Amino acid sequence: MAAGSAGKISSDFAIRVFPTVIRVIAIIFIAFFCSAWALRTAGVVQPGSLSYALLRWGHDQDATENMLCSIYIVWGIFLWFAADDPAKNWLFINFTIVANVAHCVTMVVMAIVMTGEHAHLLGDIPLILVCILPLMVLWLPVRRQITSAEGRTQQ
Repeated sequence: MAAGSAGKISSDFAIRVFPTVIRVIAIIFIAFFCSAWALRTAGVVQPGSLSYALLRWGHDQDATENMLCSIYIVWGIFLWFAADDPAKNWLFINFTIVANVAHCVTMVVMAIVMTGEHAHLLGDIPLILVCILPLMVLWLPVRRQITSAEGRTQQ
């Protein structure tokens, strides 16, 4: 059974599915950012199109966008390997969650405040949430199990 008492996810279920969830998120990171980089580089993303609104942040930001793509592609690769042993990679998983929440909050504010960037509220911001929320929900019971088994407290 996936849910324990009071609707909480059981530790056994979370531990069993967590590596798969990490790998799915890794694939999403790699696929989305490789595709975004390739489409922009190939000139498929044209001003005025939906793809432009979703895959471009501001104007003439090629350097920033290429940097973000490269970081998230590498991040996805490291997530894939972190799935082999989440207990050993707990700090990287914590960082992944916190950094992406911070990124998402920043993007929400920018999408609301910056003219012409509202499409991000319907595109890449929900994509971040779809990736990070399941990771957060499953990570809490997994981390609790890891720390109790090792007799330590992780912040």
